[in-house]
Amino acid sequence: GLAAIAYVNLLKQAKPLWSRVPLPPIGRMVMAGALVGLVAIWLPEGLGTGTATMKDLFGGATIPLATLLVLAVAETILTPASLGAGFVGGVIGPSMLIGSTLGSAVGLVINSIVPDSGLSPVVFAMVGTAAMLAGSFHAPIFGALLIFETAGSYEMLVPLVLAAATGYAIARP
Repeated sequence: GLAAIAYVNLLKQAKPLWSRVPLPPIGRMVMAGALVGLVAIWLPEGLGTGTATMKDLFGGATIPLATLLVLAVAETILTPASLGAGFVGGVIGPSMLIGSTLGSAVGLVINSIVPDSGLSPVVFAMVGTAAMLAGSFHAPIFGALLIFETAGSYEMLVPLVLAAATGYAIARP
């Protein structure tokens, strides 16, 4: 929910901020592209829509906690920066990446605190994605069903619906 609020607010504020930069539109795009390129040198997972990384997390890949957090912050900042500067692109894929990385990070933290919990970071990644989608787009059914379709598991339906409802409740206007 809170990540969705930050993401949506940055999306709204990015274009007005870029319009203050005293360059022609192509110059703003060059600056944004250079920023994304610099970050991508150290964090190539941040390029594109992020669905490959999200699918890796849903498949059980283990990514270090610090990388997950840096990736979530980078995607939250770079997507609005790119779109605000004039690039064309979507906002759903990046929001799914933000949700999956933050969800997986929460799962890793919980498992480090309670190692015998039996909780899977994969479940947290899926639940985080549903919450992020519901909060970002004010569409809880969309968030829950999109990830349910990806998971293909009826056991995930209730956690996904609860997460989407919570993300929506926290981020709703």
